[in-house]
Amino acid sequence: MKRNKTKKGIFLEAELSKYMIMQRITSKEALRAYTTVGSSTTMLKYFADPERIPLGTIKEMFSALKIPQDEQIKIVSTLIEK
Repeated sequence: MKRNKTKKGIFLEAELSKYMIMQRITSKEALRAYTTVGSSTTMLKYFADPERIPLGTIKEMFSALKIPQDEQIKIVSTLIEK
């Protein structure tokens, strides 16, 4: 059964995608980053329901994608507001 993404899930996915495009991170590198964090299925589950994302996992995703700390803070604070 396919679940609809919440506003937070769509936002987080969009922010990570935007960052990956800006930094020219290839999908292969992104996939490697996701695999470092956990299986891609797990990541998709998190994107579908971000209320269940442990903050540690978000932090691991950011570090795997090498997102700078100021950018991380901006993304997470906006995520919390939503």
